[in-house]
Amino acid sequence: MDDRLQAVAASQRGYFTRSQALDCGISDVELRAAVREGVLRRLRHGTYVFAELYDALTPQEQHVVLARSVIATMPGDVALSHRSGSAAHGHDQWGWDMSVVDVTRLDGGAGRREAHVLHHVGTVDESDVVERDGLLILREDRVVVESCLVLDGESGLCTVDSALRQGRVTSAALERRLSDIARWQGARQARLTILRGDGRAGSVGESRTRHIFWRNALPEPDLQYKVRDRSGHLLGITDFAWLEWRHVAEFDGMRKYRRDLRPGEDLGDVVVREKVREDLIRGEDLGMSRIIWAQLAPATRRSMARDVWAAMEQSRRMYSWNRVVIV
Repeated sequence: MDDRLQAVAASQRGYFTRSQALDCGISDVELRAAVREGVLRRLRHGTYVFAELYDALTPQEQHVVLARSVIATMPGDVALSHRSGSAAHGHDQWGWDMSVVDVTRLDGGAGRREAHVLHHVGTVDESDVVERDGLLILREDRVVVESCLVLDGESGLCTVDSALRQGRVTSAALERRLSDIARWQGARQARLTILRGDGRAGSVGESRTRHIFWRNALPEPDLQYKVRDRSGHLLGITDFAWLEWRHVAEFDGMRKYRRDLRPGEDLGDVVVREKVREDLIRGEDLGMSRIIWAQLAPATRRSMARDVWAAMEQSRRMYSWNRVVIV
């Protein structure tokens, strides 16, 4: 494909339009052939991406490329907002249709839904609009709260936890924003999600897991609990802990295993090291549950929560006898 067209796509952070391809001497026939051959992907009407580069992106990053192409061709003043604004700020996203871009009108235009775009309306202060990587986006605290208006509790919690974990947004700032949406549709759900947010949750998998615990009435776990031996040596940090029950739990996502790879290791080495770590933790009179991504599916999540609860009760019977727990 023409080098000039690749330069155009790079300058626009990932996409190019049909008219730009024509300007580079690429015909419609050639564009269709490139799509058939898998060299290009059609992002939306009249908009394309180079498949090799696009496919290497995360779904969230792909959504931001789509959002850029939408903003570039949209008449009137708009800013990315809600879920799209949150994605552009770099917060984790899960569980919503990322083929739809959220924008808020800055020009008094009407709210509406059209192909690939959901137009929102509302009062926007000049201070609420920021520029990031060439995009106009509503402020981080605002997009997080407004995302929770349109997301379910589980998806919203993934975004809230991520925003808090990254450290540019505080719980206090999010709670202040709640007063701005008190009468909006979805405000009750948004408030509940925001108040449950915790930046100590280390991933989407951990956020989803603790949402499932909450939905199934398990006690609120402590997060990122440091397990030490009797001499104070750190044995490991567990994702979830219930000290009253003498039990801890880990979410075992593949991303965690790849993150823990050391130079020259394969995944098997990480698994072995994790098993040794688990044995050391159990040696401190703590039971442990391990949770994998598949158990978060609708068909298995309730049984996962029941299994964790049963394991907690077993740990309490085994390890709590005549023990004083200091929290």
